[in-house]
Amino acid sequence: MNQSRRELVYVSQNLRRHRKGQGLSTYMLAERSGVSRLTITNIENGRADDVRLGTVTRLGQALGFAGWMLCVPPEPETLAA
Repeated sequence: MNQSRRELVYVSQNLRRHRKGQGLSTYMLAERSGVSRLTITNIENGRADDVRLGTVTRLGQALGFAGWMLCVPPEPETLAA
């Protein structure tokens, strides 16, 4: 798996974990972030071939942290979640 594909997997896993951890639906996160619900769903389900930096930034801000944090490997204990 190449680096950019791996980072997309990290974004997918981290986005879902943080969204659910905050009790947000995809609709609620879409409203907070200005990113469409379809885009959020596609990212979380690994159907996004490319995610723009601005999208990651808006999602991170809506979740209360810097967007780049979605691009790092999730903690090992969260992989099973």
